[in-house]
Amino acid sequence: MKLNYHKTLAAIALGTVCALPSMAETVSQELCLNFEDVALGTKYNSFWGGPNDKIVVVEDPDGVQGHCVYVSGYSGENPDVWSTFARIPSISAPGGCALKDLLMVTVTYKATIENPDVPLRIQFLAAGSSNAFGEPVAPADEIVFNEWTTATFDATEFALSADGMSAMTFGFAFGFNGSTRYYIDDITFYFEKEMTQRELDEAALDKSTAPCVTIDFDDWEANEAGSPFLGSNGHSINRADMIVDMGPEGYNNKCAHIIYGGYSNIFIWDYINCPEGYTFDDLREVEYDIYETETPGVNLTNSDEFPGKNGAPVLKIKDAPWSIESNDNGSDCGNAALPTVNEWHHVSFKPSGIAWKARDFEITEGEGDDAVKTPVHWDAEQTCEEMGKKTSFSVSIGFFPCLNQCYVDNVKLWFQHGANWKPGAGVDDVTVDAQENKVITVYNLQGIQVLRTENEAEIQTLAPGLYVANGKKYLVK
Repeated sequence: MKLNYHKTLAAIALGTVCALPSMAETVSQELCLNFEDVALGTKYNSFWGGPNDKIVVVEDPDGVQGHCVYVSGYSGENPDVWSTFARIPSISAPGGCALKDLLMVTVTYKATIENPDVPLRIQFLAAGSSNAFGEPVAPADEIVFNEWTTATFDATEFALSADGMSAMTFGFAFGFNGSTRYYIDDITFYFEKEMTQRELDEAALDKSTAPCVTIDFDDWEANEAGSPFLGSNGHSINRADMIVDMGPEGYNNKCAHIIYGGYSNIFIWDYINCPEGYTFDDLREVEYDIYETETPGVNLTNSDEFPGKNGAPVLKIKDAPWSIESNDNGSDCGNAALPTVNEWHHVSFKPSGIAWKARDFEITEGEGDDAVKTPVHWDAEQTCEEMGKKTSFSVSIGFFPCLNQCYVDNVKLWFQHGANWKPGAGVDDVTVDAQENKVITVYNLQGIQVLRTENEAEIQTLAPGLYVANGKKYLVK
């Protein structure tokens, strides 16, 4: 399945403040799925099950569209004998977009049996499952039979759930809701969203001058214990099924080799250190090369095998194991399942595509009987803000879930200061005296943030009680 993109930036006036115009940039992006590079005979999933021999990639018999999906459920005897959608389990929206940014969808199709009571419909699903985000929707266009045509779907008709609106990665079902035979090609999603400052900074990345942290594994020892080292996202380290060894046949370099199959992706432990003078907020792109084999993943502890096509490559970010953690896999440019196995593919991710989650934890002060545990709650926005201050972090890469074995190499992390960065505002100019201006975040004993200030004396203006701020206890009388 080939994914093509078209991106347009436009400046839109939002209003005036003090007679000065305020501008915000929007981005219009098209994500087009076609099947030109999908092998003939490839089977796609049915709505309720796995690969189906009645949903298969064929050559367009008219010689117009090239490779396309052919659905042949109609038996010719009982018109109601078979009715289902074809399903693509995982698609990622481009450039940090979510389904709430979708304007419309177009589908190029050819229905070969005239049945006006069987409309073409599409439906969005929770990625990797058959749980719907919204009901099937039919286009406003009149169905055309026995010739290639394009149907248009208005996104306002989708009536997506709250989860669906926020989804950056989603499943997608399409087809005629009833028995017929039909061909499908060129499914195009049209997105438009206002660019955040972070997204604008990412778009401005200049790799010819930006510092880059590179991990190529060539100087790592297989299953090495040390710093850094490999493990799983599930907090286990030095595993026999997540190792550093030579790449696939014909590739004469070391790689991270993921043997395990199941719900785990590889984790580069210990910290990736930002270049001097940079923080996580300055991270602009993460990219790596990935190779999916046809060999089933094997759990070496019990010999369980997990054969099957892997989903989309992923990226997760943590500041330490089981600490600040992204809630969802970051994505960019519609990272979807790799179109082919036994070949290297290059994938890239933008930090703006990472969905951060709220974090609940405890701060413990004192020891023994004098120990005081204070619960702390951060909402997703504050989790992102706190992560942005970090000068080191860890990454999870590969597939999740990982059904077939895979290799990963040439991990690159690009950094660049943003448009709002000013000399003296970053970590490269921090001095001992600057600690007086450090932001202090104050929590009460219920873990609720009650104050953020650069002036420690302001804590004493709070209501009487015990507070915790930046790892210290404060008693206000």
